[in-house]
Amino acid sequence: KAISDTLISRVRLYSFHLVPKNILETALKNRYPDSAVHTIALILSFSLGKPGKSIELLENPDLLKQYQSIYNDLDLWYRKPDIVRQFAKSEELTADPFKIKIFFEIFLHFLRHELLSLGSKGADHLEQIPRLIHLINASKRTMYLIEQNINPRLAMENLMLQFI
Repeated sequence: KAISDTLISRVRLYSFHLVPKNILETALKNRYPDSAVHTIALILSFSLGKPGKSIELLENPDLLKQYQSIYNDLDLWYRKPDIVRQFAKSEELTADPFKIKIFFEIFLHFLRHELLSLGSKGADHLEQIPRLIHLINASKRTMYLIEQNINPRLAMENLMLQFI
């Protein structure tokens, strides 16, 4: 055995849950009273209840701009695909593994937001659900392939083709 029974018997598991939006908002406003209300609202939407991510985005305006830029690109591609722009973005993202990680965080956030917003739009928009689910699955498959050392640029370009 790699770990003795004595050590295993002393291990305790702690589950950390996401912080509710209102509690996180209050904590951020108290900790950063000079922050703009719209900035905190934006950060809350990107952090998805993760206090560490909220603080990181609030303390790093350049990172927040990257998140916003990628989110805006995804919104545009979802509504009006442009394969040339999407392939150019793929090339930019694959030059930096950190940017790929950010892209997938935001991409899944974007798709989740789109799925949740369909409920308030009525039955006329339910035909979008299969497309969103397809994009979620394609995103997860692409993340897996990149983790398995597939050429990241080719994997990202393949994902970009899924928008069409």
